[in-house]
Amino acid sequence: MSSLNEFKDGEFPPIPLSLLERLETQIPEKCPDIPMHEREIFFYAGMRSVVRMLREVYNEQGIHLGAIVDMAEFGAHPIMTIGSELIPFVPAIVKSVQLKSAEFPSGRVVVDWQPNWSQ
Repeated sequence: MSSLNEFKDGEFPPIPLSLLERLETQIPEKCPDIPMHEREIFFYAGMRSVVRMLREVYNEQGIHLGAIVDMAEFGAHPIMTIGSELIPFVPAIVKSVQLKSAEFPSGRVVVDWQPNWSQ
């Protein structure tokens, strides 16, 4: 198993689909409950934005490729399934994983990939 210290700035370790699925069940999209305090609502919204960010993928030209549907190990490296695209999760292709910012309100994964390359 890899340590986070092994990754350079801009690199991000592969995200297992099982983790994304668990986060989706633990932190589902939902409206706030009436008795929730304002801070609880903001905290929950922040957690949801991280889950959404981990799934959304764009290419370097800013084209939205879709959300990660599956992440699987295939010997040499993990493969992301985004719609019908199969994209290797390797540093040469996955350029960055950016958290929420003013420029990217929900964050994004940026890849060196064009739509329909794997078809």
